[in-house]
This record gives sequence, C-alpha cells and structure tokens, in this order.
Amino acid sequence: MSRTSATVRVFGAAAVTLAGASLYVVYAFDPAVGTFFPHCAFHDLTGLQCPGCGTTRALHAFLHGHIAAAFHYNRLLVSVAPLLVAAVAGEARSRLLSEPAPRVLRNPWTGWSIFVTLVLWWIVRNVMNW
Repeated sequence: MSRTSATVRVFGAAAVTLAGASLYVVYAFDPAVGTFFPHCAFHDLTGLQCPGCGTTRALHAFLHGHIAAAFHYNRLLVSVAPLLVAAVAGEARSRLLSEPAPRVLRNPWTGWSIFVTLVLWWIVRNVMNW
C-alpha cells in the first residue's frame, strides 16, 4: 500500500469517526433545549434566518425518524439529504478505490447550482416566513 493511499484511509477513517460522533451528539441531545449548541450569529444580529438555520434541530428530528418535524425546521436540508448522502458516498468510494470522482462532482455547474440554490432558499425562507 502506498503512503498516499494509507494517508487517505487514515483521514477517511478519522472523518467517518468524527461524523459519527457528531451525529451521536445531535441524536442524544435535543438542540431545542440544549444550551451547548451554537446560535446563528446572522439570526441573532438580524432576526432573519440564514440557509442553515434549523439544521441542527432538523438533523435531531430526522435522526429520530420525525421527518415532518425535520422538514418544518429546514425544508432544504430534508429535500437534499438523499443527494448529500449519494455525493458523500460517491466521493468516499472514489477515494477509497483511487478512482476519479463521479462526473457530477467534477462539473463546475454543480458548485454554481448549489450556490444559487442556497441564495434562493435564503431569500424564500425569509419572504415566506418558513
């Protein structure tokens, strides 16, 4: 095994461990009542919601199987969750097998599409009071 391959595997294992531990914390502690979860600085300063507002509460509800509640907290997160899982799995697979990343992840339009979607969501959720 080459040194690069070993490094990728170590960092991959560390990322999976960190993600799993983070998900456990979100699962075990309700962000609606927990005091150690960070507040959104944008919301605290402006009273408006950023694209990520409600994400921690939505993840908590989602992990407990409460999809409707998760959708209430952050509609965009729940809507794109399957795409996020597929993208992360595709990236992990390509790195573990030393293959090129899936074509959609290498396309420059992917980044721009994500950016435009986030900006539109930021506007819509504040105009519609979602």
